[in-house]
Amino acid sequence: MASPASRRHGAAAKCSRMLAFRLGSSLIAAVILSSCSRPPDTGPRAHEDALALLGAVSVAEAYVFGEIGRVARIDRTGYRAHLAVRAVISGAVRAGGQIEIAWEELATQRAPRFAKGDVVVLALAPLPSSTLWLHRFPPQLRNNKVFLVAANGDAFLRGADPNRIAPLRAWVVLPPSERAGSAGARALARVVAGGEERLALAAAQILRGSYSADKLEDPDVVAALTGAMRHHQNAEVLEAILGLLENRPVPALRPIVLELAARDHEPLKLAAWRVLARWADPAAREQLAAWAASSDPRWRVLAAEASAVAGKYQWLDSLSTDAAPEVRLRVAGSSTQPDDAEAIPRLAKLLGDADANVRRTAARSLAQQGTQAMTVLQDALNSNDPNRAAAAVLALAEMGEQGKALLLRASAEHPEESVRKLAQLAIGQPQHEH
Repeated sequence: MASPASRRHGAAAKCSRMLAFRLGSSLIAAVILSSCSRPPDTGPRAHEDALALLGAVSVAEAYVFGEIGRVARIDRTGYRAHLAVRAVISGAVRAGGQIEIAWEELATQRAPRFAKGDVVVLALAPLPSSTLWLHRFPPQLRNNKVFLVAANGDAFLRGADPNRIAPLRAWVVLPPSERAGSAGARALARVVAGGEERLALAAAQILRGSYSADKLEDPDVVAALTGAMRHHQNAEVLEAILGLLENRPVPALRPIVLELAARDHEPLKLAAWRVLARWADPAAREQLAAWAASSDPRWRVLAAEASAVAGKYQWLDSLSTDAAPEVRLRVAGSSTQPDDAEAIPRLAKLLGDADANVRRTAARSLAQQGTQAMTVLQDALNSNDPNRAAAAVLALAEMGEQGKALLLRASAEHPEESVRKLAQLAIGQPQHEH
């Protein structure tokens, strides 16, 4: 009886003979390639990408939900698979039928992203007309039942709940001309409110990056986000919704944000109060003293941020000496308003901070103050502390022509070699090779 290894060798040899005999027919060659090649069984698979799935709307011909059937490798990087379509979200595809999907795996040591039995949501694009894809799918095989997985094969979700993908339709059927406006914001808000977690997170990310506050003030958007914040059980989704509101004051959402701020869930509570602090909400101002005195540095960081927004600079002065570097960093980064004379002494002290990130951030904030910061920068440059002097060089470099005279002098005369070299770099002076 033949061993498994010899049987595999024999099967491979048979495939090779068939290919050699029939290579003249591109149709038969493609079919034989797909049946003889066997995808690898081990190694990590590509991760699904909900953001790519939503973003593929500009190129997708269809969005479908279905089950992967046979998977086959067609060449070194190309793959194809059968898909039994269980539901059609958009596009001219028949539910209950079968289509064929294709994609590439550029990481050749990785197992294919789809395996038989996977239940997936896919964005499908037309097959490209490039020579490579014409070779893989010659005209005889190109029909309305063969699609490319969009976004370079990344526009898919595995294991999606079929009962929670319906909100996706509101987004993918929108005409392109309406997608960037209020209709697009309403559709994405529905995905946030009713879509499964990965889709909700991706929709919140798109809302945060692409839609202004006036779009979020749409009554339908407010209603969807309110419902999501009140009823969603996933803390990560709730934090994502709060994140998209941080720099977009929407007064109609204030009551539900206050509700989340009162929840007994520390990260969620912190995120909700950060929104209210960014909105300069009176409720946040009332919390400043408690946050500044908290034993948790996360709340002291928020106190520093809220103090700057509310104009309560006395808290910034006290927090500038906080034991936690992340608090001092936030103080340094919160004093960036031009012509803020009160910030200059505080930032000057932070130029000598023990933490390099704090020093760099203070330097950039001082550069925003322009000529009124020159005196303290000159003092820092002439100090005996190399770290403080180096931070002053960074600030002067950020100021461009305003700081050039001091940098020229430091590049030639500063007693510390490291500071001289930094100043030389700042003015574009070539360094000697060693």
